[in-house]
Amino acid sequence: MINIDAKLFWDEFYSLCQIPRASHYPDKIIPYLKNKIKLYGFEPIIDKNNNIFFTIPATNGYEKSPITLLQAHADMVGVKTKNSSHDFKNDAIKTLNNNGKLSAQDTSLGADNGIGLAYILTIVSQNKNLIHPTLEILITWNEEVIPQSITFFDTSLIKASYMINLDNEDIKKCEIGCAGVNNEVFSIDIKTEKFLKPSAVKFTIEGLLGGHSGAYIGNLRGNAIKLGFEILYQAMSQNIKINLLHCASSIPLNVIPSEFEIIIDINDNDMKKFEDIATTYLKKYQNIYTEEKNIKFHFQKITDFSSYSNSYISAEITSKIINFFAAIPDGVLLYNEKLQMYEISYNLAQITMKENIMQFGYSLRSTNVNAHVHFKQKISALLDLGNLSWKSLETQSSSVAWTPIPENKIANIYHDVFFNIMHIHPVNEVCKGGLECGFIVNRLPHIQAIAIGPDIYEPHSTNEWTTIASCDQLFNILIELLGHIS
Repeated sequence: MINIDAKLFWDEFYSLCQIPRASHYPDKIIPYLKNKIKLYGFEPIIDKNNNIFFTIPATNGYEKSPITLLQAHADMVGVKTKNSSHDFKNDAIKTLNNNGKLSAQDTSLGADNGIGLAYILTIVSQNKNLIHPTLEILITWNEEVIPQSITFFDTSLIKASYMINLDNEDIKKCEIGCAGVNNEVFSIDIKTEKFLKPSAVKFTIEGLLGGHSGAYIGNLRGNAIKLGFEILYQAMSQNIKINLLHCASSIPLNVIPSEFEIIIDINDNDMKKFEDIATTYLKKYQNIYTEEKNIKFHFQKITDFSSYSNSYISAEITSKIINFFAAIPDGVLLYNEKLQMYEISYNLAQITMKENIMQFGYSLRSTNVNAHVHFKQKISALLDLGNLSWKSLETQSSSVAWTPIPENKIANIYHDVFFNIMHIHPVNEVCKGGLECGFIVNRLPHIQAIAIGPDIYEPHSTNEWTTIASCDQLFNILIELLGHIS
């Protein structure tokens, strides 16, 4: 067994934490990676979409071993706590180590996919001390958003037979396939009128777990947007008149909303009844979404509308909108017993209001390429049923489904190496989230691929954390795997 000091890997990861790298902000991380790779003796190809590609020659005597592609993405989902002043364009991530549990102060950690990226940088720096086949390195950008940079990557550069993606989040699992992800954005005409009353009520929902909509959509977690509109629906059904002034959620579409803010016009005499309805409904909601222990409501009278539009939606249109968002399905919609995974899952993540338009966006995950068309028809039917004037603004695929193959040689090699080190076999799985393997394998179907990684918990949230032990273990497994491919 080849031993490379894990401290080298951690040095790379902590250095990455000093460089801003949230999606959409490549200005500092891409030059950093370019200079680092050149320092290690290689000349990377960097395309106009910030994909980075280069080749490491095989160890002497291993030139005929299968060429292997190592792949990770450089960007991270940047989320922060409500009161954090963190600037993802400029500030470093402040890591916290609590007895081997690594997290960040008031922000997401970026272990997704910073750990995988640090593995690659360490292998690049130490390549002459390792046994390995010819390695092709692909570091992508904007994996967490749309359009993903890998969509535009020139795959003719790739000569590999095997691919190892380092974007998995459970050390015990070996991903051999994944769901595809489609994002949709709709607009609704809302026809606002000037709001002349002196005050309104801000209704804030917070404390939900949130997290990665691929990893946690089936874990009995609620959606703050859905909860908000379901409470408004309950209030309307008990004859409370509501006019909607404002609501907003602008988190990435692959994040389950953990908080939501709604501003409504409601009669002062109905306010106590509204609060009681919300509290009563919350108890029922938590009986369904049993993981949600810390949901909090805040009801605040506001008189300063400088941060919001001073217009409102009529009671009639408000009623239609509340009915629509209360009615649309959420979470896991279909389970595939054969694949032991969610066949279709849905996450409503974004709502914005501007002038006379309300926009909402969702992500749909499925291994079935036709699922997004089927579900879009359902959303369209509900909008029509509510007699709402609407348009479909955008349909984008953020990842392509990756179909498992019967005989995956790199998966078999990984099983042997994993067992030799961990004394258990990893579990082959089709990932509920999207992985960039889908783009590569669909364009280059001869490539056999796996996705592996250490234990990463609560990705895409301020609660994200990983364990130093699992990161060390996976690093050692990866180094040994490269030797066994050779």
